[in-house]
Amino acid sequence: MTDSERCEVPPDAWFATHEELKISGQTFFDLLVATDLGHGQLEIVTHVMAPDASQRVLTRTTVRADEPIRSLAQIYLAAGWHEREAHDLLGISFNEHPDPRALIFDGAQHPLRREEPLTPRIDTAWPGTYEPGAQPGTTRRKRPKPVPGVNPEWLSDTQAPK
Repeated sequence: MTDSERCEVPPDAWFATHEELKISGQTFFDLLVATDLGHGQLEIVTHVMAPDASQRVLTRTTVRADEPIRSLAQIYLAAGWHEREAHDLLGISFNEHPDPRALIFDGAQHPLRREEPLTPRIDTAWPGTYEPGAQPGTTRRKRPKPVPGVNPEWLSDTQAPK
């Protein structure tokens, strides 16, 4: 292996590939991230390395949104938390996970999925602001008052009182 290697792994070889990586010395599990590629495809990326960082491997696979993949938590304990997060945010199902409880959300919504509807701005209350047409009083802009003690000649043309 080189100092830094990238490899594409088919979903059915995901678990076996990581077993081989751990046996060959990549015992430090750094991260697992997932991305919704659209069209029902999800990408999962892991980064594992040797404890002295002499060898690093970035692996990636693509799964269908409804296709489960085998959990890496049996190989790398740290993968368990990352997989729970990926499940909550993107809905990726990890088979044989030792702790499949929800980590962040207790629902069927997966907010980072592309097909998940976004809450419109109109439904969101913005503290300290008024919605258009709801502001009390006039909507006309008032002329700013001059600052006491400032010579009007010092102000720019747009700031000078008329």
